[in-house]
Amino acid sequence: MLPTYMVPSYLIPVHQLLSGVRVQATADTPETKEGAPKTNLAFPGCNAWKIEVNLIMRERTGDDGVVEREIKRSRVTVWAPERPNIAPDDVVVFQGLMAGAVDGNVFLQATGVEKVEEVDSELI
Repeated sequence: MLPTYMVPSYLIPVHQLLSGVRVQATADTPETKEGAPKTNLAFPGCNAWKIEVNLIMRERTGDDGVVEREIKRSRVTVWAPERPNIAPDDVVVFQGLMAGAVDGNVFLQATGVEKVEEVDSELI
């Protein structure tokens, strides 16, 4: 039997956000609402910064040793006073990770993000 890892499409593998994911895109400016930076009373002094990452939803190793992956892009809102110091292609972990859902839409928020060293060349 071939090793297989699979996450149903309606779930988010949040453990990956805590152990290291690759950044696809970062916001240069905070998210806005009605023309002003978005704020939240739960995170005083912070703005909402969108970070897009790749999550591995399915992983399978074939008989030939080739690893096949199904990737899903997901956005995480980081509440921070300043733009997080990360860039596309960085590998990051999130602190204070929170997940919620409204009308079947899952959303992810965090209170911090930081770069980590790549320890596995297989990271996406």
